[in-house]
Amino acid sequence: MTNIFAGAGSLDTLRDMFYDPDVTFVSDFDHTLAETSDLHSASFNATMEQVTGSTIKYTQDLVQKLRGKSPARVLQVIHRELGLSELSAKELLGACALQEEIITDLMRDDINPIDRLMPGVHSLVQMLVERERRSGIATQSPESMLYEFFRRIDSEALPIRQAFPSRAIIGQDQLRSEHARHPQIRHSLCKPANYSIYLAARIVGRPEHYPILYAGDGREDALAAQFSPEITGLIVISDDNKRAALAKEFH
Repeated sequence: MTNIFAGAGSLDTLRDMFYDPDVTFVSDFDHTLAETSDLHSASFNATMEQVTGSTIKYTQDLVQKLRGKSPARVLQVIHRELGLSELSAKELLGACALQEEIITDLMRDDINPIDRLMPGVHSLVQMLVERERRSGIATQSPESMLYEFFRRIDSEALPIRQAFPSRAIIGQDQLRSEHARHPQIRHSLCKPANYSIYLAARIVGRPEHYPILYAGDGREDALAAQFSPEITGLIVISDDNKRAALAKEFH
C-alpha cells in the first residue's frame, strides 16, 4: 500500500509531511507522542493481582503480542498466557475500569512526566500552535491518563493542550460511548479499525475530503490506515528490522 510510510525513530524524520495546510493531523499516543510502556505494564500487573491474585512477566514475545491492543484485549491475552479461565463480559468491564484508574494514578504520581515525550514532539507542538492547527489523538489508552499527562506538562513553552485539545482525544471511554450509541455496529471500534482516527479528525474540524495524516508506531496503526485512501499512515519505528518488515508488508 503506497499510503503507509515508515520512518526511522521519531516524528522528526517525517516532519516535512506535516507542513501541508490542507491536511488534518491525528496521532497515536503511546510510543508515538510519549513513552508509557512501564506504566502500562505496571497497571496491568496491578489489575491482574487484584482481580486474579496473579501477575505476569513481560517477555519480548508477550510484549509484541500486546503492542497496540486495547486494554480489554490485553487483559484477555494475559489471562490466556496465565492459563486462567476467560473473564465474563461484566468481569472484563470491571477489570478495564480498574486498570484505567490505576494507570491514571500512576501518571498523576509520575516524577517527571515531560521526560516521557518522544523525540520530535516539542517541535511538532510548536509548529502546530504557530500555524493554529488543532490536531486529534486516536489511542487505545484511557482518556483520563492522557488528560492527566497533558495537564502536568502543558506550559507556555509547551502548549500541548492547545495543539491537541481534550475534546479531540479519542480513547477507550469515547469508543465505549460510541458503541453504546451505535449498537448496530458489531465489530470493535478499536484500532486496527479506523473509526477513532476519523472521529478525532472530525472533532478538530476536518473539512470534508481533506486527507488525514495519521502518525503511529506499529502494525496496528498501519492496518488502521491501510484501506482508506483518505488516510496516510506515518509509522515511526526505531528498530531497523521491524521498520523494514513493516515497509515490505504494506508496500
